[in-house]
Amino acid sequence: MCNNRFFTLSNLFQGSGYIGFECLRKKGSHNVTLVNIYSPCDLDLKRRLYKEFQSKKVIGSCDTWCMLGDFNCVSEKPLFV
Repeated sequence: MCNNRFFTLSNLFQGSGYIGFECLRKKGSHNVTLVNIYSPCDLDLKRRLYKEFQSKKVIGSCDTWCMLGDFNCVSEKPLFV
């Protein structure tokens, strides 16, 4: 997920259902966080996962977040913002 020709890996983090990379973009010195998610189907576990990401975003110094993967979510209303 983090190509060393374009990024320098500064931190790797993981938890139940996800793995994330905090990277520094070599061109422009821009911080980026890439997260690959396999979200649980259970709504309570899904909410716990999203709260964990919110706390990481507050603590982290990255400018841009890209979250991708399988969110196991079909809903007319968003579960998080």
